[in-house]
Amino acid sequence: MKKIAPLVFCFLIGNVFSGDITEQYWFDGEVGRMGNEIRFSTLMVTYEQKVELNKKINCTVFDNKGKTLAGASRISNGYIARLSFKLKDKYRYQDLEVKCD
Repeated sequence: MKKIAPLVFCFLIGNVFSGDITEQYWFDGEVGRMGNEIRFSTLMVTYEQKVELNKKINCTVFDNKGKTLAGASRISNGYIARLSFKLKDKYRYQDLEVKCD
């Protein structure tokens, strides 16, 4: 029992201080252009946390090789932060990983 108690405590603390990405989708609006005719699409992410009402949320998008593609920060509004990332259109159909803290 003494060995299990610290593990349970860590599990509970981890849940208290963490949040979850509750929604992730590509915005189906117009595909825009950046600079020299580079097409981009917008990835929308909704992050929910239960720690602070107005907490700064930082999120980063990674490709399937772990390379950082984009980052964004937003102050949560009522425990929820909605972030958007403009990414090159070639990433639209790839498996991307989004991490937030």
